[in-house]
Amino acid sequence: MLIPLLKKHSQSKLSRAQGMIRRLPNALYHALQGLYFTWRNENSFRLELIILLTAIIILQYCHVPWKHQFLLLGSIVLIIILELQNTAIEKLSDRVTRELDDTIKTVKDCSSAAVFVATVGSGILWFVYFCHKFGYL
Repeated sequence: MLIPLLKKHSQSKLSRAQGMIRRLPNALYHALQGLYFTWRNENSFRLELIILLTAIIILQYCHVPWKHQFLLLGSIVLIIILELQNTAIEKLSDRVTRELDDTIKTVKDCSSAAVFVATVGSGILWFVYFCHKFGYL
């Protein structure tokens, strides 16, 4: 009795996994569409990507250990993720209503504040790291 149940359970897991694999190209397409839209329409997103590429070059030039690179670059990637979320929230809010609405204003402000806090935190992290690396701390 137990073996047929196990067989049925493993088949359903297999079909779910196959379904996820089939949906992967579609999910990738939509993710790339979101990146492309944000690249075209958001100056701050383009600037953040340029900063990320510049940071990669700086970290390689300064021979920063890979574990430290991972953390430092991760702080910039977090800003980029939050910028994508901020753009999505702004576009959705604009779709809901173009009229002045206090709740939507608060949502947009909080979303922008998240990007700001991450940017300040990342800046402090980079500043402290390089001050320590060059012996100022």
